[in-house]
Amino acid sequence: MALKFPEGFGIRFLTLFGVGFLGILSLPFILLAQLRNLPAQVSVSPIELAILSLIQPTILLAIAVAIGTFFAPKVGFRSHIANQVAQGKAMLPRLKREFPLAAIAGALIGIAIIILDSFFRLGLGELGDRLAIVQPRTLATTMAGILYGGITEELLMRWGLMTLFVWIGWRLLQRRQGKPHPILVWVAIIAIAIIFGLGHLPVVAAVVPLTPLIITRTIFLNAMGGVIFGWLYWRRSLESAMIAHASTHICFSLVAGLLSAFS
Repeated sequence: MALKFPEGFGIRFLTLFGVGFLGILSLPFILLAQLRNLPAQVSVSPIELAILSLIQPTILLAIAVAIGTFFAPKVGFRSHIANQVAQGKAMLPRLKREFPLAAIAGALIGIAIIILDSFFRLGLGELGDRLAIVQPRTLATTMAGILYGGITEELLMRWGLMTLFVWIGWRLLQRRQGKPHPILVWVAIIAIAIIFGLGHLPVVAAVVPLTPLIITRTIFLNAMGGVIFGWLYWRRSLESAMIAHASTHICFSLVAGLLSAFS
């Protein structure tokens, strides 16, 4: 049986991929500083390594955007950006309604993560200080958090993976009848949030040795945000999840700046 693509699949895909690619383009600005510390015997230049490091996330982004664009309409998930370019539905009025809740939720989860991180640091000592969320942040780090974290990661984790998990459960357990059951959606939200936390372990391992407490900290703190972003994606839109995620990173940078200014 031939696949029946949703209305405007091509323009939806290209638009969301283009938006997500902005986040990928922000990565070299933080990667270059890290790659300059590579051993001298490495023959590849930092610029070449930074460019090569963009290949994998670009491929994953294309896959995730395609999955979400195909399956999201089937399970009731929405993107205002995609709906505007494909159907002409005005995006700004909807974003205006959703923005306050999403921005406040993102800021609150950011504050909660910072507070909980301070408790984890008590048990981690110097290792915890090296991982502290409120370390001084450059403008490049903040922008990468907003663009890659807020936009690209939401396309990967919510639009792509969460949509796929819900669609599979809906098809197998509900035989594509009615809307996906809330329990099914919550299982997907929590599962993807945990996967989101697990995905941060390689970055953490490059900074400090992984211990049970560090693994727990990394998964738990990142999953906290993932649950909120997943709920907003389900109940509001992809853009609400993006706004909340970006707001969390802005909160991290603002708190780090304030602490640095008064220390």
